[in-house]
This record gives sequence, C-alpha cells and structure tokens, in this order.
Amino acid sequence: MPGAAMFGHEQMQAVIEAINQPADEVNNPVWDWAPPAKDEALASRVAQLAESDLNDVRVIQPRSVGGLQMDAQWLDEFHHSLVSFLTGARSGFLDGFGTLQHVRKAIVDGFVYDGIYSSHRGRRFGNSSAGQPGELRIQVLPSSGRDLDQPVQQD
Repeated sequence: MPGAAMFGHEQMQAVIEAINQPADEVNNPVWDWAPPAKDEALASRVAQLAESDLNDVRVIQPRSVGGLQMDAQWLDEFHHSLVSFLTGARSGFLDGFGTLQHVRKAIVDGFVYDGIYSSHRGRRFGNSSAGQPGELRIQVLPSSGRDLDQPVQQD
C-alpha cells in the first residue's frame, strides 16, 4: 500500500507543477507600500468636530460669544427621526421621534428638540439651531440595515 501512495504522489507532482507554473508567471510583485504620513492639519480639523447630545448651538458658536468654537456639530436627531419614522421604533433614545415632521425639522432646522418637551428626558430640551449655517451640522444616515430591520435595544 505505501508503494501505491508513493506512486500517486509522484504522478500528482506533474499536475501540481502544471498549476503552479502559470500562477507564478502572473503573480503580481509584492507591494512596496507604506501609508502616507499623518496629515496633522486634517487630524486637527477632525478633532474639532463635536459629538454632543446637548442640542446646544453654543458648541459651534465662537468663543467670543461664549461658545466652544467647534468646526461642526454631529446631529443624531436626523438619524433618530429617520429610523423611527421608517421602522416605527419608539423606545429608548428613539422615544419622541417618528413623524415626518421630525425628519423635516432635522433637515431644515437641525435640532428637533430645540426647547420643546422631550418625553425621553422628562423635560424641555435643547435650543434652536435654525439660524446656524447648514455646513456646521453633520447629519448621518442609518449606517446599516441593522438600523432599519432590528428593534432598538436600549438600557
């Protein structure tokens, strides 16, 4: 039996060589690649984007008027409004969202909760960002199908 296995092994060497030879001829050379140097200006700019759930325009207002002078502010309320409207989810942080008017307000004005009562927080919440330039507001679409087809689990 060992002789038969040895014979089969020797005969397969020709097949293996027939496969490896063309592969060796078309293989791409190894890349001599290194990532570019860190862009300090870009890193600094990104660091100046604020993610805040305070709904407070002072985050992007100049320091001269008491603001934090961030370059832009992340607005979760567009995401929350859209997900809640499309899925019907209303629990956890999505409590108080879900109408087309919320989606519209997030697009047009920025903050949905701009001093109105928030049932999720149990109080009036936020201030108006309606007069702030739109380029200072970063609005995010749902990041994956997970946002749209699974119920929201919050503590």
